[in-house]
Amino acid sequence: MAAAHPGSSAPIAALVLSVSGGCAVLFGSLVELGQFLMLSPLQRAVFVTSWLPGLVGLASGPAIVTFGALFFLQQRDGGIYGGMIIALALVSVVATFTQFFLGTLVATIGGVLALTWNPRRLFPTS
Repeated sequence: MAAAHPGSSAPIAALVLSVSGGCAVLFGSLVELGQFLMLSPLQRAVFVTSWLPGLVGLASGPAIVTFGALFFLQQRDGGIYGGMIIALALVSVVATFTQFFLGTLVATIGGVLALTWNPRRLFPTS
């Protein structure tokens, strides 16, 4: 489990895209929940399930950020973390389908970069 060294060619793009995409998903879900809370009690009764996508984004946004940071710290497990970032980004489409879809797209690109990262060229085992 090699950590990124300041002078090495670390996967900065995967980290930045994953973390910023996760933050955008989290922000979009907070906006979604805020819109639900601004409804009147009668409207909340009618749109009772409109808070569910916000909860999905509230859970998947910080998880995307966490897996992006874990990938940066433990680059040899990039396949696992990249796959989790992609899966959570696709799950968060439910939360941010109408708002901040760009965060889902950016997190997916960051997950693909993490999935295709090959640390063996930088940190040979022999």
